[in-house]
Amino acid sequence: MVRQKGNKKVTKLVEGEGLRKSGAIMGVDVHKDLLAYCILTEKRILEELTVKNDLQGIQSLISLCQTYQVSSVAVESTAQYHFKLVYRLLEAGIPPLVANPQQTKTTQGKKTDKFDARRIAIAHRDGRLKPSVISSQEILSLRKANRMLFKQINDATKIKQRLNQLFHQKDFTHPNLVKTQFGVQLLQLVAEGLIPETTWNSQVPEKLQALVTPDLLKARQEFQDRLDEIERMTLGNEVLQLQLLRITMDRQRMAYYAVAKRNPHFQTLMKLLLRIPGIGPDTAATVLAEIADISYFPSPKHLAKWAGLAPRVYQSGHHQHITGHIHKGGNKYLRRAVVLACQNIYAKGEPNNPLRQFLRSKKKEKDSYWLAICAGARKLLVLIWYVLKKQFEWGTRTASPEVIEPIKQALTAKIKLFQSKVNRYQRIWEMLSGDCKEVFERIQGPQQSPKVLLKALLNSV
Repeated sequence: MVRQKGNKKVTKLVEGEGLRKSGAIMGVDVHKDLLAYCILTEKRILEELTVKNDLQGIQSLISLCQTYQVSSVAVESTAQYHFKLVYRLLEAGIPPLVANPQQTKTTQGKKTDKFDARRIAIAHRDGRLKPSVISSQEILSLRKANRMLFKQINDATKIKQRLNQLFHQKDFTHPNLVKTQFGVQLLQLVAEGLIPETTWNSQVPEKLQALVTPDLLKARQEFQDRLDEIERMTLGNEVLQLQLLRITMDRQRMAYYAVAKRNPHFQTLMKLLLRIPGIGPDTAATVLAEIADISYFPSPKHLAKWAGLAPRVYQSGHHQHITGHIHKGGNKYLRRAVVLACQNIYAKGEPNNPLRQFLRSKKKEKDSYWLAICAGARKLLVLIWYVLKKQFEWGTRTASPEVIEPIKQALTAKIKLFQSKVNRYQRIWEMLSGDCKEVFERIQGPQQSPKVLLKALLNSV
């Protein structure tokens, strides 16, 4: 039996799935100071050498690409040292492919810069390298700022955990004070030993004095009496670090405000994402910074897989086993942003939010909180893909009049909250741009070194 050619299904190969390239191509192994390159064709190696990783060395690589008529350049991503080369290649009109190091290190053999560049070039010629996302310099700067914000939030969370441990040890009945600015001010007064009520009234603003209850004052005084000198000093340091982290976090949040102020396209995408119930400014900025360009992802499945929210699959022969766990590959910052958004929707979302209803039903059906959160995060990521790819607004096509009115009210409140945050960040920016002498004096602490004070104390005994 001869199969007809017309009935044979032919799948077109794409880049990263075995499409072999013809002509001259280049592979570059990136280091901090050097760039090892290899130019080859299907038959032979044309040239391989090293140049310095500076503007002069990159310009010599571009000249070589023009001389040998190189059609594509494969670059191994190495921290932040490959971006200078990638942006110069884009300006010269030479298409770069940024490859993950895990793809280029799977080939066994001798480990040298020369062989690394050759292996990268051969893998790129054979179509075995999948392209990574290449963002603009503005989005790259925003991504760095958001990732720094992520680290600062983690540091603040660790400080709050240590304070809660101290509260539990000393039987303090108001551990939620670390979640508010008023509570942090209260802890600062406790650390400084300010017990008299006259001092309290002079330190606390009038709008916060209404929150002071007799039970709170009694608990504060009992907690302060249980602290020894070392614990009070430690408490003061922790509270001071928490206050400084809040200032620096607000300063980091000014990054996406500045980008939205000068980039109309980014501002439009931010508006579209903020219309989704459960997504705030931090989540929207993180999503846009990490995705960079939605055109890199042809379908929602590709975006979910890149964020690490696809199921883990193990297949042997004809038996395919889906474990039910996510593989956690790809971009962890994007995955964290949508997971935190789903946790917020699950706990504080509006009752008519479809995503909250889905999370609640999934939790009730499977009786697993994290299973529901992961499923909701993937659904939220699919919704984000349609919003960014198709430029759809939330609820403009299928929402009924009974649903539209509550959504309008929620959006109005969210826009009002966002405007208040913008005004707050503007005030913080003005404050940070002005006189910061008091803040730096507070950070520096005592003028004398603790080592000198300790030596003087020991000599006096």
